[in-house]
Amino acid sequence: MTIKQSNAALESRLESVKHETDILDAMSKKIKNAQEATDAVQKEADELVSLIDRRDAIAERFETVRKTLGDDLWIDKWEDGPTATRVTLRGWKDRIEKFVTRAAARNGGKKRTAAEVVVAQLKDSSGVKPESVKVADMTVLGKGDVLEQFVVEMSFK
Repeated sequence: MTIKQSNAALESRLESVKHETDILDAMSKKIKNAQEATDAVQKEADELVSLIDRRDAIAERFETVRKTLGDDLWIDKWEDGPTATRVTLRGWKDRIEKFVTRAAARNGGKKRTAAEVVVAQLKDSSGVKPESVKVADMTVLGKGDVLEQFVVEMSFK
């Protein structure tokens, strides 16, 4: 084999290697683009999971409070603050009296106000920091004091 033939064979082999390298570079670029797309989708999925977790936590907090009220009281206002949540609760006087009577029957006849019953039940709840629960305000509304309202402050775990 002559030097010319040898050089031609080397050049042919070099071109073949360059072609294979170009193919590998193109594949590498596709893989990189696919990884970037995957990372972007993963980021969106993580954000969605975070949003669902936050909304689920809010729903759990709401349910914790709602369970303490039964059918006799309702949540009128919900205010999340930096350190505590303020929940305004309302109920018709006659329904609140039934609520208090039922609570007294469950509590050995000990009579408490509706606010005291709700506070005690919230303190017993697993989702609330017991030491944080307190009544912030109590008001009687309507002609003839037919509607009672109280505000409970609490922090959640």
